[in-house]
Amino acid sequence: MKVSAVVISHGHADELAVSLPVLAPQVDELLVIANVPDSLPPELPPAARVLRNDRPLSFAANANLGAARDCLRQYSPSLAAACHSGRVFCDAYSPDGEPVVRALDESGRIVFAGAANGSGYRLAPAIAAQATDLLHLTRSEGATGDHQYV
Repeated sequence: MKVSAVVISHGHADELAVSLPVLAPQVDELLVIANVPDSLPPELPPAARVLRNDRPLSFAANANLGAARDCLRQYSPSLAAACHSGRVFCDAYSPDGEPVVRALDESGRIVFAGAANGSGYRLAPAIAAQATDLLHLTRSEGATGDHQYV
């Protein structure tokens, strides 16, 4: 199974300087999208690929555009620069057909939740509950500090 990470930066270079080196060894490929100027840390993991947007885009547009441009660069490099929008759909499958929810680091602060075999929308509440349990959060207390409510 190949694991790819698409990270979209909206101006959080300091946080990315810490998180990208932790994420990079956990994935087979790392694509970082600079959504606004000066949104990347001074140093990136060596294998990270970077796309810079001409203008800020929404999360979905960034993910789709980044994946579309990346695919075009691989198969038709001359068309990649001409791509200004795109839609990319993916069903991620696990080897045993079950969704995967697990911690990626020793501290348990980075959790992978996916590979729902085309049923991610239907299984999202249960997958979110498992991720919440791994992060040692309860739905009633939510998260604190730099985390969003669960």
